[in-house]
Amino acid sequence: IVAARVAAALGSPRLVQITAVPGVLRDPADPASVIARLTAEQARAAIAAGTITGGMIPKIDEGLAAIALGVPSVVIVDAAGARAALRGEPAGTVLSAA
Repeated sequence: IVAARVAAALGSPRLVQITAVPGVLRDPADPASVIARLTAEQARAAIAAGTITGGMIPKIDEGLAAIALGVPSVVIVDAAGARAALRGEPAGTVLSAA
């Protein structure tokens, strides 16, 4: 919650959420099944469909809150991909408004 508000207040181009998995996964048992991009609408639909579950739901919710506050994109990534995400390089799952 705090990170989303700070990113918005600073006008950050992205919020990077570091987690234990490499991004939002299509299959929780397969770390290679990272979904590269999700719009807010797709993320909500994936939660409703049961594709996004458990501890990833609060991360998506906070990402959507950051986007609603004006942060253009949120990257959900593990520690290994965090540096690339901070440089704006492809890593993890990028969540955006559209």
